[in-house]
Amino acid sequence: SFKPWRMPWAAPAWPLLPPGPLAEANTASGRYRAFVDHFPVTQPAYEAKVLPAFLDRFDWVLAEPSPPGFRFPGRRRCHDPASVFAVPEALPELVRLVTEERWRPGRRGRFAVFAASDLPLSRALGRNAEERAHSLGVLRTFFETVFFEALDVPLTGIQVMPIGLAEFYLARGVASNASAAIAAASLDRKPRWALAAWNAYWRLTNPSRLQAGRFASTETARRSGVELATFERRSWWGELARYRFLLIPMGSRIQCVKMIEALLVLTVPIVHRAWYVWGFESPDESMVHAVHDAAGADGVYAAHDGLLRLGFPLAVVDHWAEVKRGNMSRWWRTLAPRLVSFRRNCLTAEGYWSIVTGRVSRCE
Repeated sequence: SFKPWRMPWAAPAWPLLPPGPLAEANTASGRYRAFVDHFPVTQPAYEAKVLPAFLDRFDWVLAEPSPPGFRFPGRRRCHDPASVFAVPEALPELVRLVTEERWRPGRRGRFAVFAASDLPLSRALGRNAEERAHSLGVLRTFFETVFFEALDVPLTGIQVMPIGLAEFYLARGVASNASAAIAAASLDRKPRWALAAWNAYWRLTNPSRLQAGRFASTETARRSGVELATFERRSWWGELARYRFLLIPMGSRIQCVKMIEALLVLTVPIVHRAWYVWGFESPDESMVHAVHDAAGADGVYAAHDGLLRLGFPLAVVDHWAEVKRGNMSRWWRTLAPRLVSFRRNCLTAEGYWSIVTGRVSRCE
């Protein structure tokens, strides 16, 4: 009875701050900059003049055409880059530049990261099979590795890029609260089981959220310790740290920033694998649509299984009914011992750089 739903891409012993020389360490702006430079921030603030440290390491940053309501500075430091960060909307522009500027094919170690936008891989590559084949051919010829955040369909040579923090959600004092919550988070101080919290910013009706909302409202979920709640932005991080688990249905993106927020306060994300079908927007334009169940689906979204292979301590479910006390107890026994080391080694700008440069194939 439901129509397929389409991704609406069009419309931060643990120190409070990382050690080292910080010119403005005792000012609010200095503490904020230290936070966004230490942690894996992959989406800068709107009209940002300074890139977060992770993005600043790339030779090229392609930010145009920018996603709606989102703009930050791009740059090209050299002619033949070893590293490229691009919003997915800029993939056609990158393909054009590679072709016109006659890059040296097969350069060892060259990689590209596509992130910071809702646009999924199936759409970014092109409108139809011919365009997608051309884009894939160029990427595979000129890049040894390609990472893509909104990885919907599995394709050889394309790896999932973990979503990072977004400055949009850290503004107006939230970064300070986040820093305090991260520092105070403890596996021994989690009195509550599972939090179901969404739609505080964006009210979405995709299949994953609708199903999660129905499940979280059931007596079965309540008996299992699932709490449906919404918190004010400045209290969010501290409240989240009290829970062992966070239910995360898909939002406007396949991955959600809340997944990284949860892991930073030692909370296990429960994410929804979800299904898709190939459909048509017009006779010459095909793309992936989210659907409610496996019946007739063409596949499952590839992102979260890719994150498991990267070492992310997640619980990935096909159905929200899997979220029950017995399963959560088992997940906690298995995943909780990994959370502290994963946060220390992986959830930093340096940790993400180790992933994209291939220094680690599995982060733990």
